[in-house]
Amino acid sequence: MNKFWKFTTILLAVVACLSILFGIYKFFDTKSKMTRLMPTVGTAALPQGSVNQYYEAQVSAVLVGIKRQVKLEVISIPSGLALKDCSMVYNLVSLPKPNSVVNCSIIGYPDFSGLQEVILRSSSKGFVNATRSEIPILVN
Repeated sequence: MNKFWKFTTILLAVVACLSILFGIYKFFDTKSKMTRLMPTVGTAALPQGSVNQYYEAQVSAVLVGIKRQVKLEVISIPSGLALKDCSMVYNLVSLPKPNSVVNCSIIGYPDFSGLQEVILRSSSKGFVNATRSEIPILVN
């Protein structure tokens, strides 16, 4: 009976060590993270603008779970506006770490009035997934 308990204890210790090692491997396995994580545009709406008046607003994209450069690209933007001055921030305090945030400005002079959309694509090199976001903007 004593040998049985000794064997069982050793076996449980080996299983526990293997579980810990596998958990550490999965935590640092960036390749599998890249298939399930995706950068997301964090801006849901833009402030109102006026035709032929200077307009400026901030948009951002966030990637939580890995520290990697994030890119914002314009798919469609109202005439007279442009995406400019993008900058990266890593491990922002208000988000779970690790994280990556890109902040950009939408600037210019809108040419037309009405409810319009800014359509952005957020991506990160090496990631399978990218997101497309449609953000409304009202121009008077």
